[in-house]
Amino acid sequence: MDRKIIVRKKIEFGKIDYYGHGRRINMVDVDIEVRTWNGYPEMSICGGIWNGRHTDYVCCGQCLDEIKDELIRNRLISPKFFEIYNVWKNWHLKKVPEDVIEWAKGV
Repeated sequence: MDRKIIVRKKIEFGKIDYYGHGRRINMVDVDIEVRTWNGYPEMSICGGIWNGRHTDYVCCGQCLDEIKDELIRNRLISPKFFEIYNVWKNWHLKKVPEDVIEWAKGV
């Protein structure tokens, strides 16, 4: 089976106070990947919240709902994150049309 990466991006959204201790030490990032899979383009979007030393995730994978809640709680409202979040809700691990692929290239 031919697998090909079409788009791969990592986007950082700043640091949050994940533990509620009054210090924003936990970096938030999202990985976007469009790849040829099973003969058609498929999108994968995963997120992560890093520990304070940036050596391991304290939350990662399909946790964009939790990341959304944490960004809101930490008053880091990001239009770009909410755009990615909506695309994730609609297209994660699904066959994607060309306009979504172009969106991923430009995000």
